[in-house]
Amino acid sequence: MNKKLIFIAGIAALILLGHYGSFIYETQDQVIQSFINSSEYQNKQIWLKYIKIIKADSIAASGIDGRQRSYIFFVNNKQLQIGKVYALELYKNHKGHLQLISFKEYPLRKAKYITSSLSILLIFYLVIKFLRFDKMNNALYINPSSEFI
Repeated sequence: MNKKLIFIAGIAALILLGHYGSFIYETQDQVIQSFINSSEYQNKQIWLKYIKIIKADSIAASGIDGRQRSYIFFVNNKQLQIGKVYALELYKNHKGHLQLISFKEYPLRKAKYITSSLSILLIFYLVIKFLRFDKMNNALYINPSSEFI
């Protein structure tokens, strides 16, 4: 009986971790906001912007507040890839135009997706282990040889 309860509690913990795992880690917006609020980037001329590339022609990007804007930069013959998030260091020149100084890809956190995948795989394993499909009667039944039942 104790083994069964521990097993069920472990499954519940994995499922909860899979669905709510994103709360354990800092969200992308919190990380971005902390960079922008840091004293290093409070210079009036140089800004650090994090954008997600939506289309490549005009480098349309979604900003921190979620609104979509278009940024057009000279990127030194390097291509920014669609769907990736980049940290852009921008300089506002005397005409008020933004110029790109440097950019670096921002790595997205993947732990949430890994835990979700593990919990889904565990659920499939349990369904296969505890339930059997009877081909003769076209019915699903609980596997009597299962050690946890």
